[in-house]
Amino acid sequence: MVTRFMLRLALPTLLTFALFCITIFAILIPAIERSIVERKKEMIQELTTSAWNILASFEQEVQAGRVSRANAEREAVLQFRNLHYGPRLKDYFWINDLTPRMVVHPYRHDLEGQDLSGIQDPDGKRVFVEFAQLAKAQGEGFVRYRWQWKDDPTRTVPKLSYVKLFEPWGWVIGTGIYLEDVREEIAAVTRRLVAYCSAILAVVSALLFVVLQHGLRVERLNRAAEQALRASEERYRTLVESAGESIIMAVGQDCLYANANALQLLGFSAAEFAALTLPQVIQLTAAEREAGFRWQDGLLDGRPATLKHESELIAKDGHTVPVLLSYSPISVAGRDGIIIVATDITARKLQEAAQDQHHTALLQRVDGMQAREATRDDALRSLQTALLLLQRPDATESLGDFTRRLRTARSPEEVIELNRGLPLLTRALLEGGLRADALNRFITVNSDAALEAFIGFAFQSLGPAPVDFVFLIMGSEGRREQTLCTDQDNALLFADPPAAQSPAVMAYFQRLGEKVCTWMNEAGYAFCQGQVMARNPQWCQPLSVWQAHFSGWIRTLEATDLLQAKIFFDYRCGYGQASLLEPLDETLRQEVTTNPRFLAQMAVNVLHAAPPLGLFGGIALQTVGTHRRVVDIKSAMTPIVDFARIYALRHGLAARNTVERLGGLLAATVLTRQNHDEIVQIYAALMQIRLENQVRALAAGRVPDNLVEPEHLTHLQRRILRESFAQIRNFQTRLSYDFIGLPGGFR
Repeated sequence: MVTRFMLRLALPTLLTFALFCITIFAILIPAIERSIVERKKEMIQELTTSAWNILASFEQEVQAGRVSRANAEREAVLQFRNLHYGPRLKDYFWINDLTPRMVVHPYRHDLEGQDLSGIQDPDGKRVFVEFAQLAKAQGEGFVRYRWQWKDDPTRTVPKLSYVKLFEPWGWVIGTGIYLEDVREEIAAVTRRLVAYCSAILAVVSALLFVVLQHGLRVERLNRAAEQALRASEERYRTLVESAGESIIMAVGQDCLYANANALQLLGFSAAEFAALTLPQVIQLTAAEREAGFRWQDGLLDGRPATLKHESELIAKDGHTVPVLLSYSPISVAGRDGIIIVATDITARKLQEAAQDQHHTALLQRVDGMQAREATRDDALRSLQTALLLLQRPDATESLGDFTRRLRTARSPEEVIELNRGLPLLTRALLEGGLRADALNRFITVNSDAALEAFIGFAFQSLGPAPVDFVFLIMGSEGRREQTLCTDQDNALLFADPPAAQSPAVMAYFQRLGEKVCTWMNEAGYAFCQGQVMARNPQWCQPLSVWQAHFSGWIRTLEATDLLQAKIFFDYRCGYGQASLLEPLDETLRQEVTTNPRFLAQMAVNVLHAAPPLGLFGGIALQTVGTHRRVVDIKSAMTPIVDFARIYALRHGLAARNTVERLGGLLAATVLTRQNHDEIVQIYAALMQIRLENQVRALAAGRVPDNLVEPEHLTHLQRRILRESFAQIRNFQTRLSYDFIGLPGGFR
């Protein structure tokens, strides 16, 4: 018996394992390998066709007489030399003619203009001769050979290239994939599948072992119980008849019994009750149906073995009786049955109804008290706003007084004390209806005033600066988009001193940076966690070093360089000689112009920051702490800031503020009026929600942050979030097309 039971349970599972393994390793993995290879081939074929279209556009200009053939070829060569793609922008195109002679190769400049007939790969294949022959014969096609690994001349690997003839000029355009990359990708997929399958098999095997043990134990218990119950039908019936509670017993579909209490409760005779079925006696409530209860073959299905819950019995005259039911399954003479114990709870229900009426009345009184309390709170906030803003009749004048008091303070401690009123004033301004962009500028002006005051106090201690300098402010303050949750992003730039004075000048400005940053921290502007501050010697440097920094970030294209660029490229003069920044501005313009790959790499970086949207368009939340479900609204807004910065750099715009950058792009016809208005409105709406969230944190006694809990937003605000995040994806798609030539980029 036990052996048959185990075989009946285990054999189908083992067969399933075998079919699973055969499907994965004999069908799925080979299919994935073929799919990857075909996808790579289609990719390079489509890329080569796109490059071919570039030459076609130049030929149209030649045919129209707008440019000479020589100039067109020269411009095409320049464009193809900088035409890269791939995750690190190291994949490329080359062009040779039918001689064959190399026209352009981004990494093998030594081959340009050379006869390629004698060039062979390590296997003896005359690669470029084969390219030319294939182009002459078929116009396009694939060639396998071995070639230098990207920009590494010391490494030779197998490669599959696709070439296409541009017949008007007799040029052969080609690009390829390294088969080693394909094999590594296939191997990685295979390893992941093997790991997943192994984990699944291990878990299923453990579950099978547990199920077998449990099933065997249950089978033994069921056999023993069945033998004990087979001879007990009469004893059950006797128990039903004699019990003090209302008891109903059903065996199969043709035997229904009830004791005297149950018959009296429902008004049936024994004969009348025996002719009924359980669905005619027990009326399932909505809660029971939601829990999965249903009638099947006259018995109740979809329940635990033993369960007590509220239900209703149907009396002979049709009215229902509220009862507390307890179910116990039985098996009598091989037939399934059930014993139901029913306790009349009519009196309890009447009592609960009376309690509900009292509770409803109490809730109404509490709601009235809360409404009166809310009215008093509104009045208090209005009074607080009036006290803050109506120091003088003109509100703008009042704000001006606030910043002027910072600039005219008599000590750093007074500035720090005055600045503690900024959060409360910001809250009052927001509740009074001031727009988010105006609040951003007010908070920024306030921090500028605090910075100016602290630098003045530093001069009193250190003496005047030995050379001209600029105290740079960057990030959100540089863009004049500060909120109540902000830290310091600043630096010091000073004129290059004579070599003999350099140590003393450097020491002076490091002391200046240390004093000012420390005071700013005490005034509520926290130290930057990444140490991007003037107190850090790395960011306290002469002009020549800053120019070298900017050139290095743009040329090397490392991840840390992109991060520095995002922070530092929003710089402006916070204090000092603003004309010192003109050489730095010029360096930035020249480097961006001569290194277009930098902007492409910045665009790739932006495309990796997907808006927080779920699979079906809902807001994707993250858990913070033990109970907060939030969305980081600052991170969600970052793609808009990055979008405006990248296009501003590309078109040489001097603006730093995001909205001003977008306005400049509209004026330069880079953005249409509709696109400009959409992105500005989205940015303003998200900033409004961000500031309101920070003010809400202040009101609750918490430190302001950028983590928004959607449950605290109105329905309209949640809808604005969802639609804004969806539109941000559209702007990222535009960025992808314009800078890397791919729809959707690498997300």
